[in-house]
Amino acid sequence: MEVVLAIGAVQAMFFAVLLFNKKGQVIVDKILGGWLIILSIHLIINYLEILGYYSRWPHLIGSTSSLVFLYGPILYIYIDCSINRRPRLKKQYLFHFILFLLYNLALIPFYSKSGVAKLAYSENLWQDGAELLEGILLVIKALFGPIYIVLSLRLLNRHQRNIGELFSDHEDIDLKWLRYIIWSMAVVLMIFLGITIAKINFSVVAMANTEFFIFFAMSVWIFALGFYGIKQTPIFVPSPVIATEPRKEARKKKLGNEGTGESIDKLRLVKLLEEEKSYLQSKLTLQDLAAPLDMPAHQLSQLINREFGQNFFELINHYRVEEVKKKLTDPSFQHLTFLGIALDSGFNSKASFNRIFKKFTGKTPNEYRKLSP
Repeated sequence: MEVVLAIGAVQAMFFAVLLFNKKGQVIVDKILGGWLIILSIHLIINYLEILGYYSRWPHLIGSTSSLVFLYGPILYIYIDCSINRRPRLKKQYLFHFILFLLYNLALIPFYSKSGVAKLAYSENLWQDGAELLEGILLVIKALFGPIYIVLSLRLLNRHQRNIGELFSDHEDIDLKWLRYIIWSMAVVLMIFLGITIAKINFSVVAMANTEFFIFFAMSVWIFALGFYGIKQTPIFVPSPVIATEPRKEARKKKLGNEGTGESIDKLRLVKLLEEEKSYLQSKLTLQDLAAPLDMPAHQLSQLINREFGQNFFELINHYRVEEVKKKLTDPSFQHLTFLGIALDSGFNSKASFNRIFKKFTGKTPNEYRKLSP
């Protein structure tokens, strides 16, 4: 079974080489490729440990113990770069590697030992009173990854909300890959956490190859990570943090302003939508709508939130649904299929049309037509 680790290490290195030679390579490919190289090194050294090579090369002992502090930060950076139009490595990313640095600084006395001393220390670790310290380190390692799972999900969810502020259709913006990579890593980390709990509570620290199951899961994960990662195209969706008011506050302001009359900007926007029917453009973006209004995109986003209590996605698709409803009851459009009417009303696909129409009306297009007079 140990050969699975060797296969995992080889395929990780193989996928990394493919990523670094990928046509149209971008920075996220380099991040993923670097991540796979680290995983490959981790698996190779663990494989050598299982085969008993530590007795021949004792300087390998402890050489990978700090790598667990890299996986969470790299995941977070990969997600952050994937969802930005102009991804780049930021100086603030260095903050995420502080624990990795501190851990290695603390191990300098151990790293400086001779090979014989390292071997003796490793063999007698659990007989010289180091159980408490090792137990604390195990807990820190086990919890470090899940913290970054949460941070990465928050980052992705915030981006998902921003998509609604920027795009009227996000059928082509596929975040499934990023969610897959987060949740699949979470599974590996749960296995690691389970083994850590077993080590502490059931004294299985001295049992041989307890980490094998972790690295076996990593090997399986690496295959999917590399195979599907190579096929991914950059998302390149801009995700600025748009200063919008909470939806409830926007509705309060809307109600509070009813007596004072609508703003000029709102009237211009309504005219653009109702007379020029800009919403019929299937790929309409916030920037596209802001241009004829001679208004910055972020200002238009704030206007929509404040005056309509909706985001850009909801507003545009509200108009599209109303357009579909009119055409469903108009005899001159009876010759068109539901898809034909949807495409003629600004929707980009049947799937998005059905989902959005039911969300706004509570009925399927077919049910709505049957109930219409």
